[in-house]
Amino acid sequence: MERLNRLKLYDTRWLHIVCVNIAIALALAFVFWIVQSKASQHSLSAEIISSLLHAAIYGLFFGFSMPYLSARLVTLSAPWNWAAITASLMLITVLATGLVELCLLGLGYLNAESFGREYFFKSFTVFFIALVIGLSIHLYENYRKRIEAWNLQLRTHELEKERVLKLATEARLASLEAKLHPHFLFNTLNSISALVSEDPLLADKMVQQLSSLLRASLDACERSRTSLAGEIKLVKDYLEIEKVRFRERLKYSIEVEPEILSLQIPPMILQPLVENSIKHAVSPRPEGGEIKIYARLKLKEFVLAVWDDGPGFTAEMIPGGHGLDNLQSRLAVLSGEHASLSVNSQDGGTVVEVSLPLNGLQ
Repeated sequence: MERLNRLKLYDTRWLHIVCVNIAIALALAFVFWIVQSKASQHSLSAEIISSLLHAAIYGLFFGFSMPYLSARLVTLSAPWNWAAITASLMLITVLATGLVELCLLGLGYLNAESFGREYFFKSFTVFFIALVIGLSIHLYENYRKRIEAWNLQLRTHELEKERVLKLATEARLASLEAKLHPHFLFNTLNSISALVSEDPLLADKMVQQLSSLLRASLDACERSRTSLAGEIKLVKDYLEIEKVRFRERLKYSIEVEPEILSLQIPPMILQPLVENSIKHAVSPRPEGGEIKIYARLKLKEFVLAVWDDGPGFTAEMIPGGHGLDNLQSRLAVLSGEHASLSVNSQDGGTVVEVSLPLNGLQ
């Protein structure tokens, strides 16, 4: 099949060359006829026959011989390769011109007295033209190959740059997730540790809940996307564990429309928000606190938010390397400028919102 395609391409190229050759021959015949019409030396039909004869013979000789010879002579060491190609051009010119002149003589378009003069003049002219065309083709091919080499080098460089950037991004994301998982685990283990001496049965129940929660969270983080429903369930399990510790001091509610539960979002983006509220709004206050979780669609964005009635903070107060800072970095890696994390005061408390582009979440 590949060979057949090459043959088709070869035939098409030669057909194109033949058509161009005939078109040039006809154009030259018309020009010569116009120039010589006053002297009435030749008719238009004679000029056409003469031009087609020149085109056919020179085209056949140079078209078939030079590509074959050049491909073999160019492998010689310099300057012998150039000398051999030039000599080949001269030999082909002499033979082709001799055949042209004999044909013209036989057709009566050339008389015997002017045969020698035209032969030498035409040989020199055709050789010079062939030499210029050959050099032009050589320069064009060198330029084309150089451009192709530059383009290949540029594409290779771009692909390598993309590969390195992708590896760096994956490494950064893996590093951030690696920080997130132990952080989540250690906080929960601290909650269990506080109950070991006070209520062993309850601590044992929390261990079982933690095991189930870790299994779900690890499964979610092995994927680049998880459903909003799965993310909500994971956070519910986490809150139930913390509720055992804080009892009535922790109040929470979740408001999510059922039709958006199937949205595919990055995993483990809600848990750090809830953990932050527990850490700052519930744990340090004797009366505890209230947490509200909600998700909604806003124009072309998906908004996931956690509100608490704690003392409040600003985005500038987020410490580096902690939960919300890690989450900001993860969002930047996953979605770039299209994702954002904001902190605002609302209804006497603080709300932390994560905004993601809706495109790609379905």
